Amino acid sequence: MELPVSFIQNADLESLDPNTELRFVHILGDSQALIYDGLLGKYYDNDDKIIIFKFVTMHCPRTREPLVDSHYQKLVRDDILNAVARIGTLRQQGLTGDVLVFSDGSFQMHDFLYARGIVNDIDFEEPGRVVPRDTSRPIVPYALIRQEVKQQLAKLELGSFLKVMVNSGFPIGFMVPPPPPHKSDTVINEPHESFRPEGRNMPIIPLLTRTKVHRLFINEIEAICSGEGVEPVNLWDETTEGHALKPQFELDGAHPNRDFAMCVGARIIERTVAIERGEKDVG
Repeated sequence: MELPVSFIQNADLESLDPNTELRFVHILGDSQALIYDGLLGKYYDNDDKIIIFKFVTMHCPRTREPLVDSHYQKLVRDDILNAVARIGTLRQQGLTGDVLVFSDGSFQMHDFLYARGIVNDIDFEEPGRVVPRDTSRPIVPYALIRQEVKQQLAKLELGSFLKVMVNSGFPIGFMVPPPPPHKSDTVINEPHESFRPEGRNMPIIPLLTRTKVHRLFINEIEAICSGEGVEPVNLWDETTEGHALKPQFELDGAHPNRDFAMCVGARIIERTVAIERGEKDVG
């Protein structure tokens, strides 16, 4: 028995009925969004109806620049608006996309973790103690770190971007939060095309601390999504082990791989179909 969602190759399209429904999933984002480009998701329903979802990435590279001033905010806003405009042009040409997704990468967290140095030498304890604290480091109040995270996200003006999504004319929109951290962060100090040159030789922050920062960012992003009526797609439990990204989802120490994209893509497809059927609650 085949799963409701599977992923196929371009060559497989030739064997499908020419009347098979084709939809587009447009992904806006930084380098974290590139892993989705070109994915072809094949959905089966109980009536043997087939729908093909093609994922297309609109790369917004400026979302990974340092969060330094209002100039940054204008660059990112322009990128998002231009990407939405390009998608609108495609729709006018008849390539109607049913789903719009904003994929927020981890550079905002990298700035928080390394450029600002908020947690260079300290740790904090999250509510519920899901992730243990690092007893070798001084502990500061959770509320203090949370306030710093909220200020970092305020610079990004994520709520404004989500409003653009909601008002773009697409009936369905999602937000993909940053992926879980890699187990080792030594790649931060290695040459990599995705990192700013000044990002090298930064302090190594223990996994437990990095993981809690990731989880805190995701929690705050999901709260913003809730306020704007955009559904977040968070697969933390499915894609982590030992408080880090599962090895099978690692690409290069900085990004997740295509298997991670298919995991998230399948959820996007399943939720799109469920929402269209009136199942509004997140599964």
